Amino acid sequence: MLLAGILAFSLLISPGGLILAAGSCAMLGSFSAPFPSTKKRIATVAVITLLAVLVFKLLLKLNLNVWPAWIS
Repeated sequence: MLLAGILAFSLLISPGGLILAAGSCAMLGSFSAPFPSTKKRIATVAVITLLAVLVFKLLLKLNLNVWPAWIS
């Protein structure tokens, strides 16, 4: 599932934006961990997505779309 998450990130970063790509990557990657509840899985995905936006957009100042093109 980890490779599926990386593949999803690479396919979704351009059309889907950073939030969708990082969220799907984190969600697919979380299926390989034995989380006991769905709440913890969703919280982990939210934190990883927030960290991805902070690192890529604010710290590294990469010119990436944060939201998908059809939203903004």
